[in-house]
Amino acid sequence: MDKEKKSRYFDEVFDILSNAGIGRYSYWADYESDEVYWSKDAVDFLGLPSQTMKTEEALEAYKERIHPEDLPLFERNTRALFLGATDQFDVAYRIRTAEGDYVTCSTFGRMIRNEQDEPDFFTGSILNHEQNDIIDPTTGLRTRKGLLNQMKHEKEAGHPYFLMTVGIRNFYTINNTYGYVIGNKVLHRVAEYAMSIRGEGEVYRTEGTKFIFCLDARENGVGRIQQMFRAMRNYLKNDLVMEGHKISLDICGGLIYANDPSVDVNTVYVCALFALSKAKAEYRKELCIFNNELINQNKRFLDTLDEIRESVVEEYRGFYLYYQPIIAADTGKLCAMEALLRWKGERAGNVPPSEFIEWLEKDPLFYDLGNWIIRQALTDAKPLIEENPNFVVNINIAYTQLQREDFNEDLMRILEECEVKPKNVRLELTERCKLLDPDFLKQEMKFIKEQHMQVSLDDFATGYSAMNLLFDMPVDQIKIDRTFLINIQQERSLQMLLKGITDCARELSVRVCVEGVEDLETLHYVREKFYCTSFQGYYFSKPVDIHQFMEWKKHFEAV
Repeated sequence: MDKEKKSRYFDEVFDILSNAGIGRYSYWADYESDEVYWSKDAVDFLGLPSQTMKTEEALEAYKERIHPEDLPLFERNTRALFLGATDQFDVAYRIRTAEGDYVTCSTFGRMIRNEQDEPDFFTGSILNHEQNDIIDPTTGLRTRKGLLNQMKHEKEAGHPYFLMTVGIRNFYTINNTYGYVIGNKVLHRVAEYAMSIRGEGEVYRTEGTKFIFCLDARENGVGRIQQMFRAMRNYLKNDLVMEGHKISLDICGGLIYANDPSVDVNTVYVCALFALSKAKAEYRKELCIFNNELINQNKRFLDTLDEIRESVVEEYRGFYLYYQPIIAADTGKLCAMEALLRWKGERAGNVPPSEFIEWLEKDPLFYDLGNWIIRQALTDAKPLIEENPNFVVNINIAYTQLQREDFNEDLMRILEECEVKPKNVRLELTERCKLLDPDFLKQEMKFIKEQHMQVSLDDFATGYSAMNLLFDMPVDQIKIDRTFLINIQQERSLQMLLKGITDCARELSVRVCVEGVEDLETLHYVREKFYCTSFQGYYFSKPVDIHQFMEWKKHFEAV
């Protein structure tokens, strides 16, 4: 196309690009003619004096509107562009709109150079984070998608980086106390503060009230990041005021160092969430550092996690279920079995579930794996149910499954496909389910009960489990964790605690399953001293595959 044609069509093409999406504003800088062209939307959005400006005038007008804390970052990236260090421009910052409010934006652009390698054209777009579907509308920060893209870029460039995850504890109390409008404003303020301390890094909002900093490891060390976290923790705890209300937020944080290009970015991301969950569960005031090894990172463990993710994607290759019998206390007969996930990798071999379950639950891929577990457990249990219509299969459910909007529908669909009645299913809510908002958890348990399934609280009286759950939640069963039985016959305090829990369950007509019954002596002791309706443990059988389970069942019933 000749220059005359290009010139004729330029305005029309530029107009088309300028209207390509809501919250996206185009620009074009021609250094030969010393002119910058702004889209009309950009002029209206930022209150610029004209659609056409001289290059120096345009740059100064734009810089005047950038938040003072973000201006140094913008200027450093601009210098790098004009000095030829890069041809790409991708920077997030806050900018003042025509109404005088600061909003978070990103400029994406590319420098086109002439034959002398001098700037010729610079073109791209400005993205208003608060009016775009890849941006979180509440905070104006980029979402998980943007974070993963950034991580992929760092990986491809060979740059080591840190991910610092920050989560707000019990944020539902803010919404319940002040309402969701103020709650959203609080999140916006948290985002603003995060942007103000990020330095050269980027900040993203992922699911819920989690914020993630992506920080260049060449510019940041662990000590500096810890100081950043402490400053944020102190500000949100002591200095946050919203519409006259002094609001105190408590945060927890996790940190992971990524310097191995062979590890998938999704694995790194989930490990960062894992570190955060550990900090939250253990009420840590300092950052929880993943593996606590930054220089000598546990390469084998990350490789294993990577292989596990690959297995999920590849039709659950290497995953299988084991089953452990549950024995009725009154009859001594088999009444149920618990499905337990196992995994064997081609490279890693057999990996204990304690090493990957808690981590894997935080991966978005886990939802599909969870549905596979439900379907496989129901398929294996069906012959047992046909033989005994009252037989029950216990299936563990993670909090990430309950959080999915489509979980209830998928659960009922799988039951229908497997032709298993809801009454033969008992869903065990793992200890980490208690991290969910209590009202939401109660609503989910109510749905399960309304479908005539049973609900069990696993690992009762450990971690986040508390007696108030027994009173507040519509549960059918609690499972006493095996740790209670280790020194139960010697420690008076354990005996008193277990008696209080089981007596309370009896008064509430809640069944009690005691796990960890390893020998006949323990079985007799627990049966005589405490209220319990069923037992589970190695005394009866270790977890085995379904074929071994059926053989064990024949022998057990014969004896």
